[in-house]
Order: sequence, then structure tokens, then C-alpha cells
Amino acid sequence: MIRIISAVFAMVGSHKKIDLTAEEKVDQMFTSMDLDGNTEISKEEFFEGARHDKSIIEALGGMI
Repeated sequence: MIRIISAVFAMVGSHKKIDLTAEEKVDQMFTSMDLDGNTEISKEEFFEGARHDKSIIEALGGMI
């Protein structure tokens, strides 16, 4: 997931201010996305969490 978020951060570019490192963002996302608390994120949990993360939505241009 760190590679995915790093790529998203790279797509956002330097015109956006990013307060977290990719690793910190992944930790934050994982905590909020693991809805059932099983320490794994299902595809459904990932997409649901990404839909509510403004930075991911902006980076992906609303594709999710």
C-alpha cells in the first residue's frame, strides 16, 4: 500500500501541500479502513475508505 500511496502523492505533484509522508498516510488510512479490525484490508474496505479520503479522491480525479 505504501507504493500505491507514494504513487498517488507523486501524481498530486508539488503544487499541493502534503503534510504527511506516504508511510504516515498509509498508517492513517489503514487504521480508518480496517472496519472489521482483522488487521487486513479487503478490496471493499479499501475502496470504501478511499471514497472518503479527500487526498485520494483529488489525486485520482474522482475516478473512485
